[in-house]
Formats: sequence, structure tokens, C-alpha cells
Amino acid sequence: MVSEDDKIEGVEVDSFGYMSFHFVAEMRREYKGPRYEDLGGMPFEIQVRTILMDAWANVSHYLDYKTDVDVPKALRRDFYALSGLFYIADSHFELFFKSSQDSSKEMRTLASKSTPELVQQEANLDSFTAYLRARYPDREHSDPKSVSQVLQELSEAGYTILQQIDEVVNRTDKVFEAYENEHPPVSDSKNKRFTDIGATRIIFDIADESFASSRRDGKATEEYTKFRSMLQNK
Repeated sequence: MVSEDDKIEGVEVDSFGYMSFHFVAEMRREYKGPRYEDLGGMPFEIQVRTILMDAWANVSHYLDYKTDVDVPKALRRDFYALSGLFYIADSHFELFFKSSQDSSKEMRTLASKSTPELVQQEANLDSFTAYLRARYPDREHSDPKSVSQVLQELSEAGYTILQQIDEVVNRTDKVFEAYENEHPPVSDSKNKRFTDIGATRIIFDIADESFASSRRDGKATEEYTKFRSMLQNK
């Protein structure tokens, strides 16, 4: 790194589209060989922008207005208003991201303390992920996409509070263990156990026939008949 130039702090309020961090760099001296010989010592610039900064820069460039001086006076009010909207959206995206991180951290904290307050939360991606990790600490944890898919299935089946989910899991966990012993997952997993989200999905397949029958993959519910009987006889 040779130098850096912060073109965000202290810029004019009408310059949103031109805001970015600029870094001047050179190839490392230890990079040797034909690919690098002609590039040694040659400075190059890296510009870093948020997605919306780049979007507005591209919009204004598409209009051929490189600076605010280029904008006809009759159009400047709308031009600045659009720039301001992009700036506000950019700021709120950052605030939303930080709030999302805080929400996830709060749910993890509740889960780590084994507090009853966790199951009182609505079932969303943050709370459900924290619940799964606390409930199944010794199982492989699923990716957010898989968690989101099952969360959607549960929501459509009427399970919108973690306590509703937890009650079914508590009632069915022993029967699920019997199912897992008899039908281990077909995978390369060394311990032949379902992931946290796989376990949850099968638990609801067993405990709630309407949930199983409405599954997107159309899995037959007959597979769980034996285990539903076990659950009813508990």
C-alpha cells in the first residue's frame, strides 16, 4: 500500500455519487517471474464504494454528468434530490445491517444463558438459528438458506413462536432418536446423524401429519406412521 485517500469524509453534500475510498498500491517486490516483471513498481488505484454509491455513480455517468457543473440548472434540484435518496438508502442499509447483527447477537446471548426468554421470541431467522444451535450443540449446524426454508415451512404450518416449536421438539425428541437409529441419513457424515435442521424437519414430519403432507418435496407421510404411533403411545 502506497497511500490512501478518503473521499467520503468531508465531501460536499451534493457529491454522493463520487464518494469512495481510494487506495494506491504496487505489486509486492517478492512477486517474480514474466507475469510481474513489467508491473514491478507500477502504481495502481483501487476504489472502494458501497453498492449504492457505485449505483449512483453509474447512473450519473450514464447521464453524461461527470460533475454537478455539468447538470443543467433546471435539472439540478431533481438531480440533488435523487442523490440524496441514494444517500439516505445507503445510510439506512448500513443501520439495518448493524441492527441485524445486534439482533443475531442478542438471540445468541439468550441462547447461551439457557434463558426461558428465548422461546418467547417470534420465530425468525435470528431467533430460530440461535435456538437450533442451543438445542443441538453436538449436531452439524445448517446454512442460513436451509434454516430459512424450514422456517418458512413451519410458519406456513402455523408455528410462529419458538415456544410452539420447542414444545413439539420436546414431545418428539425420543421418538426421533428411534427414527434416526433406524433411518440414519444417507451421507458421508462420519457420525451418521442428521443436521440440526434435518432433525427439526423430521421431528415435525413425525409429530404433525399436515406439516409432512404439505412439504415442498412431497415426501410420503407413510414413512412416519410407525413413529407417529410411538408418539401417540408415549
